[in-house]
Amino acid sequence: MGGVWSPVWPTPRKYDPKKTRTGYAPISLGVSAAKEAIRELLLVEKIGPGFQHFPEGRPDNYFEQLTSEKLLLEYKNGRAIKYWKQQKGHANEALDARVYAYAALRGLMHVRKFRFEKRKEALAAYSGVTLASDENGTPAPAAKSVVVRPRVRKGSFMQ
Repeated sequence: MGGVWSPVWPTPRKYDPKKTRTGYAPISLGVSAAKEAIRELLLVEKIGPGFQHFPEGRPDNYFEQLTSEKLLLEYKNGRAIKYWKQQKGHANEALDARVYAYAALRGLMHVRKFRFEKRKEALAAYSGVTLASDENGTPAPAAKSVVVRPRVRKGSFMQ
């Protein structure tokens, strides 16, 4: 790694169309940066921005997998090198899944310009419910349930 980590969702490079399939541009995700971001988000204890929510009844094994890798710092030739090391005998599938979900979110924000505040306002306008928040920024429960129906596109196969 060399101590310099690439961003979670890097800006895509231009590829020679003769060497790659048309429409296919591979993206190298910054997995180490994503793991560090997830680690920082797991440390947020107060409900608000960055707080991580998990469903009730999630088994303890999931959280063991989520924290199965440790961030280590090693010095080589006078340079600090950070890297992630999986603990022996521990699975890390939950962490990997969370990393790719986080990278997908970052990609959505980068490529599609997804903004949470605009989406929250659009949902509130669609449902007719005002989404209030308290002084800490925690959203207050809605007065009525919000039902968002997905758009359905009918193709020729649905006839």
